[in-house]
Amino acid sequence: MEIHPKKRNLTWVILLGGTLVPVSYLHGILTHPLTRGDIWGGVPDALRPLYSVSMILAALGFFLFTGFILFRVNAEQARVARRFGFEAFTGLYFTILIPSALWMYMPPESADSRPATASLPTRSRLPLIQFSDEARSPEKVRSAT
Repeated sequence: MEIHPKKRNLTWVILLGGTLVPVSYLHGILTHPLTRGDIWGGVPDALRPLYSVSMILAALGFFLFTGFILFRVNAEQARVARRFGFEAFTGLYFTILIPSALWMYMPPESADSRPATASLPTRSRLPLIQFSDEARSPEKVRSAT
């Protein structure tokens, strides 16, 4: 069975990026044993099981969506946002997977020197984390701030 060239490109991006993401986590955990807990980015211990379940569900969704894209979508007829062809999937996967693999190597001090807009995705989750902390333990939140 011959794979379509556009799907072959996407497959290489997924194999490369999909391998690098868990390898970067493993490398970060093994090379920084004293700061392993920092990988959670300040997520309270009580919420970590919820985050773990959501990560597993997200990975399952990734595999299901990827399988659909690779095995069900016609690469010649595919349109993303009615403008872009199948190559858009390759670009989107690359844009998601490669930064996901590289963020682990960003030294903590460089996070303080980034522009404020660089951390908007993280900042947008902070009120949710704090709200859940306040509901659980207002004293702990006050002492942490």
